Amino acid sequence: MVDALSHLPLFANADEARAHVQQAAREGVTEVICAGTDPRLPELATSLSANGARVHRAFGIHPRHASDEALPAQLQALRERLRGAIALGECGLDHRKGQAAVAVQERTWRAQLDLARQLRLPVILHLIGAWSRAMDILESEGPLPGGGIWHAFAGPKEAIARAEAMGLGFSIGGLVHNPHARRLHEALLHIPPHLLVVETDMPHQPAVSLAAVVRALAGRLGEEQTEVARRTQANAARIFRIPG
Repeated sequence: MVDALSHLPLFANADEARAHVQQAAREGVTEVICAGTDPRLPELATSLSANGARVHRAFGIHPRHASDEALPAQLQALRERLRGAIALGECGLDHRKGQAAVAVQERTWRAQLDLARQLRLPVILHLIGAWSRAMDILESEGPLPGGGIWHAFAGPKEAIARAEAMGLGFSIGGLVHNPHARRLHEALLHIPPHLLVVETDMPHQPAVSLAAVVRALAGRLGEEQTEVARRTQANAARIFRIPG
């Protein structure tokens, strides 16, 4: 299995992050995509790949860190961090209360989309309460040449065709367990199978293992767990161009 999004630097320390990777490997995870939220933040000082699970890095500016004043320094740091990275992210729009102003978020996101296009990197998108606006922006600029994923996809089904046309896949996390997540459960039946990947979003979802996400997703799709694991692994390897 491939964990399409985790945040290992957000663990309390490197030992906890490494222990998480080791546990994931014991459960069958072979690759972990570790995303950043602000390229200016310090990184864990040691390699986290362990016991057969490889950690691949992504870096981006999360909308909660969007700032016109900080953006020039963030972009400079981001360019440096993306050398050898597998994707740009997590980035996007978040229209919840307490976040940066919408216009500031959009300027920060557009700058990152431009950088992703230049580098032809996949993007990891964070979209909360803003999917329609986000699709409008993407459609105004054209499909992403490096593709990417919509992280923690929660629906609606109306977003699927528009996101697919922009080169995006759909990453399913712990919300699939929630019996009240009807919008997601309905949308799952409309996502093309070759665009599905899975994630833990650890440590934000500390009680959810990737195997549990795959098991719940298989149940919703009426498929065997082993087939969903195989397919989502192949999809993530293709989208992120993970070397064999």
